[in-house]
Amino acid sequence: MGFLSALCIFFAVYKFSRKAKENNIDNKTNTATFNRIKKKEYKPPVITCDYCGSKVDTAVYDRCPNCGASYDLDSEWINRFDAYEEESDYNQYYNSSNTGSIYQRTFQNYGPNKVKQKKTGFLKKTFIILTSIFIAIFVLSIIVYIFDYDSSDIGTDYRGNEKVNEYSYEDYQLVDYTVEGDGQILNYYFDNDENQNITVTLKNIYEDHSSYRDGYKFEFEVVNNSDRNVKIVFSAHTFNSYSDYDGSYLYSNDNYKRHSTVTVYEELSNVAQSGIKNISFERCSILTTDSSTIYDRSDVATITTTSTIDVGYNLTRYHVIYSNDYVDIYSAYDYVTDSNTYINYDEGLKYYIVNKTEDLSFDVETDGYLGQGESLYTYGLYNTVSIPGTTLLTSEIYSYEDYFSDVKNKELYISFDFKCKENPLESFSTGYIDLKTEYWRSEG
Repeated sequence: MGFLSALCIFFAVYKFSRKAKENNIDNKTNTATFNRIKKKEYKPPVITCDYCGSKVDTAVYDRCPNCGASYDLDSEWINRFDAYEEESDYNQYYNSSNTGSIYQRTFQNYGPNKVKQKKTGFLKKTFIILTSIFIAIFVLSIIVYIFDYDSSDIGTDYRGNEKVNEYSYEDYQLVDYTVEGDGQILNYYFDNDENQNITVTLKNIYEDHSSYRDGYKFEFEVVNNSDRNVKIVFSAHTFNSYSDYDGSYLYSNDNYKRHSTVTVYEELSNVAQSGIKNISFERCSILTTDSSTIYDRSDVATITTTSTIDVGYNLTRYHVIYSNDYVDIYSAYDYVTDSNTYINYDEGLKYYIVNKTEDLSFDVETDGYLGQGESLYTYGLYNTVSIPGTTLLTSEIYSYEDYFSDVKNKELYISFDFKCKENPLESFSTGYIDLKTEYWRSEG
């Protein structure tokens, strides 16, 4: 905007300067013409009377002093100037003066220099003022451009303040329990500068009371005190000490303007319990607006509330297929369900993973299925995190290879790798687990 304003003022200055030059030229021409006319008109000639032959000084007498005859039609008087030059000079001056009065009175009363000085003086002042304004705005625009320019602003949408009930059909109401502690899931300082930090804080939880949907909205305050526009990403699959990677989860990936504080809301639906006892964020990251990583929080951020709901889970109907000091892994085979309905295990197998530690979280990966000594290309386990004191239900882990059919009756193995986020020395692998022997075992 500053640049456009400066451009407009520059155009106006240019037009004024052109007009000033044109008027100055006109004034010079008018002055020269006036001087020529003045020299001729104010030196009246002495003529000879056509009636009596007497000499008549036209500067003194308006008729012949001897015989009283008028000399208005006397040829000497009529042709005292060159008629063509007189009329041309007069018309040039009169047409360019634009005063609306006859030239004699104008120049007798004011004079050509005073008229020129009045016009050119005003235009010069105007030119100087407008030029100064133009230069000031132009310099200011350059300074602002240098210190405020950020290429990330181009074509980037930034998240702003939001309402909890954005639409008429929504009816989210504040729950009767509160967030414990400061609710902060992210607090990062650029170059350890306390004036250059970014925070993300869970402030409140709202429950849906409408008849259309059921779920929750989480209110976050995002503060970007830094000089940078950034992208902030955070996600949570674990609510009430339970993670279902085929179920609902919270995910946010948005841009935030530098030096801004905004309130935003994230939605979660289909929560099993009637409240939120805790929520764990397995990822909290700050990136540039073109998605280059600036900061990744290494540990899991868990926020608790004052809710009193029970978050215990009974897995006694499932069989443990692996156990150590860190985790228990259960098959998700439900013999009660399988005895009543047909289950297509070729779509993949799920696993319960119980993290028995108090302070260690793990990125869970797999080396894939193994059948008859050959590796099967395996899908279904992506960005999965086991959080301390929680129960994790994996997504379905499967293979498209032909061998992975009727797997309940085939030799099949799987291996899990647990990479500790807090301390790599605590990482471990299960080795290959015999699923044919362990997964479909039941107590029924």
